[in-house]
Amino acid sequence: MALKNLELVLQEAGCTFADVVVLNTFHVGDCTTVNEWFLPLKKEIFPAPYPAWTSMGITSLAIPGVLIEISAIAEMPNK
Repeated sequence: MALKNLELVLQEAGCTFADVVVLNTFHVGDCTTVNEWFLPLKKEIFPAPYPAWTSMGITSLAIPGVLIEISAIAEMPNK
């Protein structure tokens, strides 16, 4: 859901996942467990060269039940 929402925001700005240069993810719980499924998904969605990525394990997010939060910086394509 978080990646789908990110895709919608990128599309609204005229960008794609290929335009993302910085990716920050905040995972509730142990990052190593989350990365077992997130790393393959990230490599599938973001083409090389991959964005700079910071992954942080945290105890909770502001919205109860949410397990991941994503922030990204994208470079606007030349038009």
